Amino acid sequence: MKKLYRSKTDKVIAGVLGGFAEYVEVDSTVVRLGYVLITLLSCFAGILFYIIAWIIIPKKVSHETKHEHHTHEDSKKEEEKSDVSQEAKSE
Repeated sequence: MKKLYRSKTDKVIAGVLGGFAEYVEVDSTVVRLGYVLITLLSCFAGILFYIIAWIIIPKKVSHETKHEHHTHEDSKKEEEKSDVSQEAKSE
């Protein structure tokens, strides 16, 4: 079962509409335009909806991001070590 989360990458304010777009697999621009239209037609009730959704919908937590971050740091350290060893060999 898919879960609705606020998007970490596709956000303008809090990621509510970006997360909804990911959930329904639609372009986020279409969702945002629809939201603006509904908000204008409903005497700005969409703003209250957005604030409530911001509070209720959880932020998407990615464990892979932390792992990738460490991997990137490790590869950076390895590159620095190889650069230092190559400089020592050339001298």
